[in-house]
Amino acid sequence: LPKWVEHLMEHFKGEEDHMNIVGRKHIPIELQKQLLQRSWEITPIEDWRVIIPYVVENLPMMGMRVKFIRTFLWAMPFRAQQLGAIVYRGCSPVLCKVLS
Repeated sequence: LPKWVEHLMEHFKGEEDHMNIVGRKHIPIELQKQLLQRSWEITPIEDWRVIIPYVVENLPMMGMRVKFIRTFLWAMPFRAQQLGAIVYRGCSPVLCKVLS
C-alpha cells in the first residue's frame, strides 16, 4: 500500500500541470472569463470574503498568490477595488505589503 500511495501522490503533483493545458487549449478565453464572472455572481460576497484570503494566505509560493489574484483582475477588472478590499481586510498586513 505505501508504494501505491507514493505513486498516487506523484500523480496528484503532476495533475495540475497536465490539466491546466487542457483547459487553456479547449476552453475559449471569453468562456473562461464568463465562468469566473458567473461564479462570482452566484457566490455570496460573505463567502468570497472568506475564500479569497484563505486561498491567498495558504498558497505555498508568492507567484501563485499573485497569479490567483491577477486571474480575478483579468476576468473582472471592474471588481478590482472590491477584490483589493477583500485581500486587504482578510490577509495579514505583511502579505498585503508584499503583494502591493
